[in-house]
Amino acid sequence: MKTLSYKSISKADSKEAFRQLYNDAQSLEFENGYIALLSADKKRTPPQNRYYWGVVIKMLSDLTGYEPEILHEYLCSEFIGEKSRSVFDKLIMIRQKSSSLSASEFNEYIEKIRFWAFDKFGEMCDIPDPDGLPTSVKLGIFFEQDR
Repeated sequence: MKTLSYKSISKADSKEAFRQLYNDAQSLEFENGYIALLSADKKRTPPQNRYYWGVVIKMLSDLTGYEPEILHEYLCSEFIGEKSRSVFDKLIMIRQKSSSLSASEFNEYIEKIRFWAFDKFGEMCDIPDPDGLPTSVKLGIFFEQDR
């Protein structure tokens, strides 16, 4: 999978920015892709959290046999990342928490997982689109490279 491309825009510029992003996407060589509207920067929402645990994590847990909490830890580490901190003069790594993400960051996190899962497990793990999650004027191009 190729790196995601995002463009933050103001509402007034959204139509032109969408057109430009669409044109940019047309020039890329990929088989599968789409342009997404991502949510505004506020805390993740309860519907997002329910979709994450009730659909994304449940599907992956059912498929792999891993406990939901273990999958959550792995996915956070893989797609949100870790930060190093000095504690008592020792450098330690601390996993970033999904609860600290804004709504748009949480949507990006979910999309990364969906692409990763499809790439890793194929159609067995075609996680359905989230229905009714918040959207805004943050645009993103998601695409897969040739396999």
